[in-house]
Amino acid sequence: MSQFTLSEKLFLIFVRFFHRKQKRKYTGEPYFHHVVCVAVTVKRYMRDQPSIVAIALGHDLLEDTKCTVDQLRIILRLCGFGKALRSEIEQGIIDLTDVFIKSSFPDLNRTQRKKMETLRLGTISATAQHVKCADLYDNTKSITTHDPGFAKVYLLEKEGIIKVLAKASPELIELASFTYKPIDFVSPVSAQSF
Repeated sequence: MSQFTLSEKLFLIFVRFFHRKQKRKYTGEPYFHHVVCVAVTVKRYMRDQPSIVAIALGHDLLEDTKCTVDQLRIILRLCGFGKALRSEIEQGIIDLTDVFIKSSFPDLNRTQRKKMETLRLGTISATAQHVKCADLYDNTKSITTHDPGFAKVYLLEKEGIIKVLAKASPELIELASFTYKPIDFVSPVSAQSF
């Protein structure tokens, strides 16, 4: 975490708060470990993008917690991010929030919703696409290791998403394309230190 700026560290405190009751599905680890892994991955590959770590840390806030866009705006200001950077971070987090969800589209099945979500992901910013690649990379490890049955479905969906991420860096596309065998994964960060 020492590679994070003061503003990013402060933002992580809020992220941990909002995800405080959540656990990773298969491992039972605190959920925030996932967002930290995604943030460390994008920082390793995309050092020249000042908003990318905060977008990665907050990429599941609006989708998986009770955090609202208004709360996010206040939090980003309190963390000391400048106005332009706050706007970029907010938009990146909104871009990475699923739109085609069951509660909003109950008449569509999972396949239909995922297809529409995949098309939408092709239109988001390059920075958000970089984060999506790191997210896919981290999620693939958990799913392929702990749920081989669902992994077959997930890997097909992931393949479709990767095809539309035309703005993402080739290195992150390659990383996201990797399909784990349980022994293959080496964590980019030890979340135990958080």
